[in-house]
Amino acid sequence: MPSFLIVDAQSVKNSDTAESKGYDAGKKVRGIKRTIAVDTQGLPHAIGVSTANVNDRQAGVEALETHKDDLKKVETVLVDGGYSGEAFAQCVQESIDAKVEVAKRSELHKFAVIPKRWVVERSFAWIEQCRRLWKNCERKLNSSLHMLILAFIRLLLVKIMNRLLGIIRASAFRRYLLMPRKPLSIQTVTCSGTKPNQPSFSNCFLSCTLPFLLGETNNICLL
Repeated sequence: MPSFLIVDAQSVKNSDTAESKGYDAGKKVRGIKRTIAVDTQGLPHAIGVSTANVNDRQAGVEALETHKDDLKKVETVLVDGGYSGEAFAQCVQESIDAKVEVAKRSELHKFAVIPKRWVVERSFAWIEQCRRLWKNCERKLNSSLHMLILAFIRLLLVKIMNRLLGIIRASAFRRYLLMPRKPLSIQTVTCSGTKPNQPSFSNCFLSCTLPFLLGETNNICLL
């Protein structure tokens, strides 16, 4: 469990099929509001979805209150100027027993990356890569919440697979360095799968390339 969280909200436009609608006067968006609390790596620990007319402070408190059983070790919550105020800080203190730290923008009226605040903005950019989440296409708020959760699950699976592939490649490279020096055998394999007797690309990869990556053979197949 993290001891530091970054909270922010994003207002998203609704499609014609959405049932719950609200208007965010500050961002001039008619739709829903997504609130997430992420750690320093950008991974969510609290997610909430409401109509856009709900202010950021109320939506943030509701998201933290819903997941308070999983946030027992949180000590500090970092927010932007939209969450300033004693009422929000007191609600967070009563809910998860954490202090609120407000990251203020530069007073020079120039663009500047706020330290640590960019992490939650990157998390919003990650989920916007999912085509279904660029706009609220769901009818119910609960469906929008679960689509957001599925997007983060997909993100976690991709990160885990990339880590595992990196470990496999590093292990295969170490095995190759420790193998007896033998000349490499290079052969060309045609595997388009267009003819009845030709294997598919995936079968070629599993039978030829994968054994070399695992260090079981010196033969390299060019697909």
